[in-house]
Amino acid sequence: MAGFLPVTDSRSSSHTHSAALSEKKAKAELKIADKNYADFVDMFAFFHPGVCRELNDKMALRLLPLSDEFQMAALKDRCERLLVNVLKKTPMVNRASKGPPTHKNRRDNTPEILLKCIKAADQGNSSVLLNQCIKMFSSPEIALKDLKASSEISDTTKSKIFETRMDAASNKLSRMANELDREKHEKEMLKKQLVDRFVPKNRSPRYNGSEPTLEQPRPFPVKLPAHKHHHYIAHQRQIKYAENILGPVHEFSRNDFKDVRLFGRGMMKSDKGDL
Repeated sequence: MAGFLPVTDSRSSSHTHSAALSEKKAKAELKIADKNYADFVDMFAFFHPGVCRELNDKMALRLLPLSDEFQMAALKDRCERLLVNVLKKTPMVNRASKGPPTHKNRRDNTPEILLKCIKAADQGNSSVLLNQCIKMFSSPEIALKDLKASSEISDTTKSKIFETRMDAASNKLSRMANELDREKHEKEMLKKQLVDRFVPKNRSPRYNGSEPTLEQPRPFPVKLPAHKHHHYIAHQRQIKYAENILGPVHEFSRNDFKDVRLFGRGMMKSDKGDL
């Protein structure tokens, strides 16, 4: 990035920028002592019919501010389109660099590429490139540490990036809240369907903490009916015979009842009519 000097027009208002360009147009001679010679050679090579050079991303970063300063709209448009396409192909997740920062084959990571593009967009008054950089900086995967420490990027651009990051985080939280509300509503609807299907109408559901209103249970039978087998009639006759001799059944013991039953077997055979 050698040869890049701060251009004050990029940080002023559009009116001041237009006035400065008009002043340059009126001058018969422009001083370019503060410009890099190699950058000027590359810039004029794109307009010379006998020179054919391919525009790459590093060259576009250097020529974008110059093309804006000297009002070369065609070259500025080419630089903007190339850099925007480079940013669109840049991964959000940083890849491992091939060597130290001074290594010639080292590749810049995503924050470094964005910072260089933002610097060129600031100096070259490129809203197209700046908007693409701000859009990418809104992703939480991109670190903001280098952006905060950079003194070559205007405070206005930093403010836009921070606001975009906050808006993106707010939108993400809103989407998560809406998703939680939707899941909660679906859960309540599922509970209601289960209650309507499996809980009787005359009792309240158990999941709401209220006591169910159960029906009064039927009384449990304290005395089961005797099973009427083939000895039932003879058994009843023995009981009646014993009551006639000894009184009610509850007033004598089981042994007494056994003696009466044995004693009365012969009697019942002759006195069937009396029973």
